[in-house]
Amino acid sequence: MKRSLLAVLIGSLPLGVSAQSTLLPNIVVLGQEENEPNTREVAPLEQPGVAVDGGEILRDAPGVDAGRMGGHGLEPVIRGQGQNRINVLVDGAYLFGGCPNRMDPPTAYANTLLYDRVRILKGVQTLLWGSGGSGGTVLFEHETRVPDKGWGLRYSLATASNDLNHETGVDAVLGGDRAWLRLFGSDAAAGNYRDGDGNEIRSAWKDRKGAASAGLAMGEDTRVEFGIDYDQTRDMLFAGAGMDSPEATARTGRLKFEHDFNGTHLQGIRFEGARSTVDHLMDNYSLRTNTMMWARAPSDSDTDTARLLADLDLGAWEMTLGLDWLANRRDARRYTGMAGMEPTTLNSVLWPDVHISQLGLVLEGARPLEAGAELTAGVRYDRVSHEARKASLDPAGMPLSPNQLYTTYYGTTASPGTEHNIGFLLRYQRPLKEGLHLFTGLSRTMRTADATERYMAANGMTPDARWVGNPNLDPEAHHQLDAGLAWEGRQTRAGLVVYIDQVQDYILRDRAHGQDGILQTDNATIYRNVSARLIGTELTASRRLGKHILASGDLSWVRSENLDDHRPIAQTPPLQGTLRLDRTQGALAVGARVRWAARQNRVEDDPTVDSGVDPRQTPGWAVLDLHGRYRFGSHATLSAGIDNVFDRTYANHLNRANADPFNPQAIQVNEPGMSLWMRLHGKF
Repeated sequence: MKRSLLAVLIGSLPLGVSAQSTLLPNIVVLGQEENEPNTREVAPLEQPGVAVDGGEILRDAPGVDAGRMGGHGLEPVIRGQGQNRINVLVDGAYLFGGCPNRMDPPTAYANTLLYDRVRILKGVQTLLWGSGGSGGTVLFEHETRVPDKGWGLRYSLATASNDLNHETGVDAVLGGDRAWLRLFGSDAAAGNYRDGDGNEIRSAWKDRKGAASAGLAMGEDTRVEFGIDYDQTRDMLFAGAGMDSPEATARTGRLKFEHDFNGTHLQGIRFEGARSTVDHLMDNYSLRTNTMMWARAPSDSDTDTARLLADLDLGAWEMTLGLDWLANRRDARRYTGMAGMEPTTLNSVLWPDVHISQLGLVLEGARPLEAGAELTAGVRYDRVSHEARKASLDPAGMPLSPNQLYTTYYGTTASPGTEHNIGFLLRYQRPLKEGLHLFTGLSRTMRTADATERYMAANGMTPDARWVGNPNLDPEAHHQLDAGLAWEGRQTRAGLVVYIDQVQDYILRDRAHGQDGILQTDNATIYRNVSARLIGTELTASRRLGKHILASGDLSWVRSENLDDHRPIAQTPPLQGTLRLDRTQGALAVGARVRWAARQNRVEDDPTVDSGVDPRQTPGWAVLDLHGRYRFGSHATLSAGIDNVFDRTYANHLNRANADPFNPQAIQVNEPGMSLWMRLHGKF
């Protein structure tokens, strides 16, 4: 199948809208078959449940997990890799959270009502979405349809008994073939949920979102789009953190342009530019009772991105030549003071005005081979620069400046640095016989240290409470190989993928135990480079049992190891999966789902000898969910269900250690107990 790489990449541009048009067709990345296990597409409103957090909606995909420390801001992990090892783009824009403790990963700002689909690319499927992405890429995308009548309206109302007070959203579009305007707004609030034992978990939050976009088609070949998003989350409680977040605000502006040349070799050009700003505040007193020392930590994160792409037809090869730029600035302080008084004493320069910029050049293309096979090849170069402009800022009294902390643990200070990173991709696929499809890929990707890993500078009351980034870190080099089979018969579909990722200079979050390059043995949180290996497998299968019933299931497993120290790597999901049985007949659909995970005993839970990042060896668990749906034509669909039917008490292995002063017995932040939910949505 010969498909333009650029068309795939820019599929999210809702430009040149025509009546009843679908701007984001059901495309498959780089020409792969839809049933390849490396890719998954999720339609948020079609999923059972009322997940309103972008991280939570991803949990349903095999090989994808998420950890929580409250009710909002779940941290996704793909194939054992999370945080900046996953590229997350929200309508084509990068957005980096403003909290040094990751209360707000990028997915926290991706409203599930606004985006029609979420594409999950597991592993390295393309180099076009930026550097890194060794774990995968997540694309939140939306469509814009303008009906013949010139306007359209979508709505959604949802509630749940144990974690969601309400969620309402309205999405309106007005226009025609040549121009359109789209407006979106939502409001949601959640209270503290209870686990299966009836314990109240600090997890409440409030959120309001708004978005507006407009597009114009200037002739048949030129289109332009403008868009802005606004997201304000308030009063977020976190059982898995020593602080809560009174407020976090994100603003994003976008500009997109495309022009089709329809020439012999140059087919078209595309440009995307975006600016995202995040202002975040956390403290330990405004949303919880605290008679001890008060602390607050204001922070901000600003991200600018631009991408220029040219679509080339070079005979047998369809190529994309791209130039992209990303610049992120982060600044965070922590202030302390006596209880009852607004904290004004500077305690730590957490992010000392960190600037990281990346300029990338990429060339990627695909060509058909004999017997229906296809080869994809790409190469990428990135120039990365980084600096901490306020690393010498010294808090008064005993606390240390960032440079003093770096010197204490690594014998160095922050200085501007530059990296030259080169990656490549080779993918091959072919049909073996009717219904059976083979695919394999080999890649090298590079990931630079983020602002926290390189420049975090948190003082503590004792040395083991310090958290110190490492300015000497080298970039990670991931060398991945994956291979698999996908089979589709009349009644049965199945997919199997196995993968290995050999990592040079893996950036490990660890404790100071006098390791090579670490000057202290005081259990402070530090970062260092190690060699690592991740291996894993995923299996999916489904079979139709008659005309209306579908049985399906999946399982995933990954093993991560620190090869230098012969230790597991913390925050690796255990063997886990789902079993489903769904019946659909006409407007009515009902189903049952069992979610399960085995015990995870390969952990790092002792900070005196290892990283201590894992709370414990997490017991295995299994829960049953029931759901149903009825469609009242196109104007309304009513969905309802029960999650965790038997009210089991359990925790996902990736969940944070409990830091809730009102529930100190809990070892991890537990998942919600039984919850009844309902959603009504439709369109006009």
